[in-house]
Amino acid sequence: MKKDRFELFSKISLWITTYYFISNLFVLPLWWGTPIFNIFHGVFLIPFYIDLFTWHIFGVFSVVAFIVKITVWVKRGELFKKNSIRNLILHIFYTVAAFGEIWWIFENSF
Repeated sequence: MKKDRFELFSKISLWITTYYFISNLFVLPLWWGTPIFNIFHGVFLIPFYIDLFTWHIFGVFSVVAFIVKITVWVKRGELFKKNSIRNLILHIFYTVAAFGEIWWIFENSF
């Protein structure tokens, strides 16, 4: 039972980092000044407001989730399995990219 909950946790944490990465990709064109994206200005601002109020929660969650994943997989001896490594690499990539996007958006919007 606990193994199933951890697998669910690892997938959910990866989906959350993926969501922040993708939602920030939708916000970036607003600051690039591309005229075609002005049509969707209101829709693209929704992820911006989500980031505005939750970026610090996302930051803490993504770092803590990464540490928990490594700790549990090391304890179970599953760290070097294919799925574990893929999950960790994607988690790192999406987290770092989302941090970069959030930083860029906040630097260029205020």
